[in-house]
Amino acid sequence: MGYEFIDHFGRMNFKMFMVTIFNRHTHFHNDFELILPMNGSVEVNMIHESYHLKAGDFFILNTNDMHALTCNGQQNKLLILQVNVNTFKEYFPQISMLRFTKRHFTKTEIPALYSKLKKYFLDMIELIDGKPIGYQLALNGTLNMMFYEIMQELPYKIMNQDEATHESQVYARLSNIIDYVTNNYMKKLTLTDLAKQENLDMSYLSHFIKDNIGITFREYVNTLRLMRAVELLTTTDMSKLDICMECGYSDYRYLESAVKKKYGCSTTQLRKNNKGVNNCMYMEQTEYPMEHHVQGIVENCDAILEFLGRTDVVIVNTI
Repeated sequence: MGYEFIDHFGRMNFKMFMVTIFNRHTHFHNDFELILPMNGSVEVNMIHESYHLKAGDFFILNTNDMHALTCNGQQNKLLILQVNVNTFKEYFPQISMLRFTKRHFTKTEIPALYSKLKKYFLDMIELIDGKPIGYQLALNGTLNMMFYEIMQELPYKIMNQDEATHESQVYARLSNIIDYVTNNYMKKLTLTDLAKQENLDMSYLSHFIKDNIGITFREYVNTLRLMRAVELLTTTDMSKLDICMECGYSDYRYLESAVKKKYGCSTTQLRKNNKGVNNCMYMEQTEYPMEHHVQGIVENCDAILEFLGRTDVVIVNTI
């Protein structure tokens, strides 16, 4: 799946949930996304750069940021907030063209913003948990204040119309490419096949993929195969031979080599150490309905509130 359609809370244009991620393959969506690791760590891999997030860091993804998430061997638990631009677009239309140029920060870098955002997360979770009358108004107000504070502290740019049009065209093509590869990587897939599908020159397509996904076509196909294989290794009891056939590996040794190179262990060790961990490669909305995310927040409310800190965060200088 290239473009991700996000199922928001009811009629509100946001979603908050907690998840453990082993791998989440390259995708993008029309939401800003705030990632807060509660424990463990995660790699956020973007086109030309990667970020290592550890517990307590904050990370913000812009709308249409192409990204993938990978566990580096230490199991994680992430608190994630996804906010659609339509939340603010009616009264702040520039939001759809706004791109933050600094994404990753810690408490020591920007302590005031760090404290305020933790407080806003705390407020939202308590509202979701308690659901007092009119809590939707409070949630929307909190989102407005959250993004106002982020804009005061983090550098950003606002694209002009030509830049926005170009970005839209690029991501429309990327969505087609990613969807095609995702649906066909288990077959003998070549760049020639994709070029014919998209009616593009093969040399142009090769450079387009490298420039906008950050890796070559073959590397991208191999990445999807490996991530699907890891998902099956950690969430099913399928034999390794069947997994190879399912994922497009012509020889079991290729899978074993890929796992060893990426994770530093054998497929047997990987399966044993990560059994049941959510790989997230195919996190379809039908498998994770909104009730799942709401219930997940409520069930883990005490743990989340303890992590955020009910008493160690004090918000000051608000509007």
